Amino acid sequence: APQLKFDGHPLPNIEWKPIPGSDYSWAQYDFGTKPVSHTVKHPSSPFGLVIMGYMKQTAPQTSPTGPQPSGHLGKEFFVPTPHIANQKEPLRMEFRITAYSDSTVATVLCEKTNFKRELTLKTGQTGTIELTIPVEILTSVPSTPIIIKSDKLISVTAVIFRGGKTENTEILSMQQMGVEYYVMTPPGKSESDSKEATIVNYQFENKVDIYVTSEVDFDEKKYPKGSKISVNLKPSQTVQIGRA
Repeated sequence: APQLKFDGHPLPNIEWKPIPGSDYSWAQYDFGTKPVSHTVKHPSSPFGLVIMGYMKQTAPQTSPTGPQPSGHLGKEFFVPTPHIANQKEPLRMEFRITAYSDSTVATVLCEKTNFKRELTLKTGQTGTIELTIPVEILTSVPSTPIIIKSDKLISVTAVIFRGGKTENTEILSMQQMGVEYYVMTPPGKSESDSKEATIVNYQFENKVDIYVTSEVDFDEKKYPKGSKISVNLKPSQTVQIGRA
């Protein structure tokens, strides 16, 4: 960790904290608000990097040197509809799609609802496609897949409007999906004190092993620290696990 460098310089005043039950540690660093690119490197050891932030923006922005690409670019994205067992009303979703080349054509498809919308975007332009998810889909298992395709590289943010609040998620492309993840919940309490992670399966049946490092809620049961939870997932199925 001491050899990790940010823009070629050692990270200053970083406090590394152990991840219980593993050989890993984590730290956070505020790199400011300037719209510039950064590099994070280690000479020999692999590491994970999560970037979080926000900006107030009323219109698509383009920097003097062109659009600044997201780290999650792709041409095909898979988004399962949320599974909310006790949902009583339809749910509104938005997909905010940013293009990095002129004449980019992006399409959002949901076969189960016969939904199809298409956008043509310019370099640096962000377009929005909105759809409403019916209650019968929100409460069904497995989830209904929503597919986003484009002829050129794009990035996609999904926005869910629920209970007067919005939930924003930057979507990984299909090519970026992986087989091993570490999930860390933030310290402190939120307004709703809801800390959840969603596991998304793609196109094949799959078995997922979850190694618990603190008490969690899953499938209406509590699992103590040290538990191993094994889940068999169908294509396009999602499950949620919450911090107890």
